[in-house]
Amino acid sequence: MTPQEIGELIELIIGDILTLEEAAAIECIDPRELSRVIDEVMTFKSRHSRNNSVVCLPSKI
Repeated sequence: MTPQEIGELIELIIGDILTLEEAAAIECIDPRELSRVIDEVMTFKSRHSRNNSVVCLPSKI
């Protein structure tokens, strides 16, 4: 399974299109391992979304 395929599978789970068990069955992956990977992806996204936010400061007139 390629990283892109894993990413697509994770997107389907996060988007509530597939359950964790259904996705795991498709690729014969342990659901616990898939859950761990999803947790890591969500943590990564959370950390990076905060770091990339735009900060608008009031202009001094």
